[in-house]
Amino acid sequence: GLSVAGMSLSSLFGSAPAQPSGPSALDVAKAEIQAQTDLFHKMTLMCQKKCVAHHRDGELSVGEMSCLDRCVGKFMEANLKVAEANREMTEKADALNQKQQNMIGGN
Repeated sequence: GLSVAGMSLSSLFGSAPAQPSGPSALDVAKAEIQAQTDLFHKMTLMCQKKCVAHHRDGELSVGEMSCLDRCVGKFMEANLKVAEANREMTEKADALNQKQQNMIGGN
């Protein structure tokens, strides 16, 4: 067909190129924020239940603060380890998929 500066007339007038499949960058960012919010909420509930004995006082006791500090630290450390293991598994799966695609494609 006719083209102008490397673009076909159909893409200039009406039929836009196909959108890439999969989630948009905005959708990915929203999902990441929601996941972080959920993680923070779970950590808050879990550590508060474990460390805060009562809600009568306006301030936390030294023991409660120390417990909360340890609880949050352990929770975040465990979350980082899980995220790292997940990243490694995803990389291995991606490498395997790429290897299989190369074998199928004859590359």
